[in-house]
Amino acid sequence: MTPHLYRRLVFWVFPLPLGGFALLYLRDPATYLRLLDEDGVVEWVTVVLLGVAAALATLRARTMRNRRHPIWRFYGAFGCFCALAALEELSWGQRLLGIESPDFFVRHSDQREINLHNVFQQWSGMTTKWVAALSLSAFGVALPILRRLPTIRAWASRWHVVVPPLVLVPGFLAAALLMLDLPTYEEEELAELFFALGFVLLLLDPDQPSGETA
Repeated sequence: MTPHLYRRLVFWVFPLPLGGFALLYLRDPATYLRLLDEDGVVEWVTVVLLGVAAALATLRARTMRNRRHPIWRFYGAFGCFCALAALEELSWGQRLLGIESPDFFVRHSDQREINLHNVFQQWSGMTTKWVAALSLSAFGVALPILRRLPTIRAWASRWHVVVPPLVLVPGFLAAALLMLDLPTYEEEELAELFFALGFVLLLLDPDQPSGETA
């Protein structure tokens, strides 16, 4: 994919679904909410996108490691994060396979399901969606903008951090704002969808390091 085609793709890939969901909410709120239900269409698309992102990151990590480029560690960690996020979104297949929650998760998970983020939420008293929103906003919004600063650019280069391109900033920002759960308190599902889409597009960025000259 050429950089020009990539930018054109990103230009449309966020506004179209966002506008579509906004129009659906105005015209058919019941269908809008049904799509955002637990185990609904939006959640499954999110899981698929996270799985694609995990696969792409793993492939990049393998390529970079073969080329002895140290950035493979970032891609490896990012792939693990996306795979973990997909499994957490599915509650590790619990509902899909009809598995009953062990006593530990009944006692310590807010949703009484097999997932770690709700256990963390109950133990820490922090709402995980805000932790995710702030962390991913820092990565997808603040970091690309601040990379122009010499200190941030030097930090990213030293630690071999892949910085999202500026063209992805509006998409990550939209995802962060959707975490506010307005207007129906179900928009967190859309936020997760947009974050997952941003991850896939980040890994498709043709301007990311190839490792060929490392």
